[in-house]
Amino acid sequence: MKLRKLLTLFSATILAGAILAGCSSSQHSQGDTSESTTSKTTEVTKETEKQASDLESEYLTLDPKTVEGFELSDLVKEAAGTYAGIVEREGSHETKEYQVKINKDGTYLMLSRQLTPSDTYTITYLDSTNTPQHKTLEPTVNGKQYYIETNRNFSLQRGVVIERFGRLNLVPLKYDVPIMPFLDQNGKLDFTKGIISAAYKDNKIDSIIDTDKELEAFLRSHFDYSKKLPETLSSQFIFEAGKLMNDETEIPKSEAVETFLTQDLTESLAKEKMLQPITSANDLFQFIFYSYVNISDLAPFKVLTDFSNVYTEDGQQVNPQYAIIADDYLYKGRTICAYYNGDIYFGPEDHGKFILRETSRG
Repeated sequence: MKLRKLLTLFSATILAGAILAGCSSSQHSQGDTSESTTSKTTEVTKETEKQASDLESEYLTLDPKTVEGFELSDLVKEAAGTYAGIVEREGSHETKEYQVKINKDGTYLMLSRQLTPSDTYTITYLDSTNTPQHKTLEPTVNGKQYYIETNRNFSLQRGVVIERFGRLNLVPLKYDVPIMPFLDQNGKLDFTKGIISAAYKDNKIDSIIDTDKELEAFLRSHFDYSKKLPETLSSQFIFEAGKLMNDETEIPKSEAVETFLTQDLTESLAKEKMLQPITSANDLFQFIFYSYVNISDLAPFKVLTDFSNVYTEDGQQVNPQYAIIADDYLYKGRTICAYYNGDIYFGPEDHGKFILRETSRG
């Protein structure tokens, strides 16, 4: 079943190696085999590390020297640092929060998120004991409260800083990468998993990333920045007279920015993190439930820890890494959502047995 069908069903129901062996008749041949195996293992490890390094160099490291038309300005030294602020546009819903990091090499990273007026709004997550917790993410501007809608969250932008007419322009080299407000078990935003979750939600990936091939395809589609400056260098952000401005609003220098912004993407999006996006029941909960359904509308749910009644469609009893069950109002029963064998499965309860019938893979 395609991912879109998976999401539609959950919304409608309100629910969301290698073995090395050898034998020999002599101790000498056993030693030779051991040395050969060790050598091959070392070569494979080095090749894997090289491939990971190549991926980081190609997609996660923005080298301004490779951008045609780029020239480092002396003004960048003054502009380098982190900035944070909210731009409120009167009479519209275009109020946004911005966090910006300008690097000394002339590159920049920017986090932004749309804000919508609200009185109360909470996000739910599961803590380390799988107990539901609720957290409010509501900045206040000029006495007004704002909340972050599930379809209006953080975006990540990166680009270079170009001097024109004695001022600096922040010029993006890639479209913004969306980020879901993914909460970890401590209630803190996890931007790495938020990036994957947004791609999953928007049907940009068919399944959870868990192979090198899937990771490379993801990085290519989301982080392959342009090697040429756009013909028009007009920018929403200008650095002039010691200030970073968005139209007429200053975004002041500030250290109160997300840690994700201050880290290199090679660290934030390291391979070991990207290939293990689901490591708890909360991760599964965030990927499926919060991403597509308002948590207050969910049917009663609980984390399943006894997997003795979980089966695949062919009748094989299996042990998922994580599973959540909830009432299914549409079919008058319970439904399971499980992370098993690198995929998210779902299916109905059938006379006390939970059947994993569908996966997000096409």
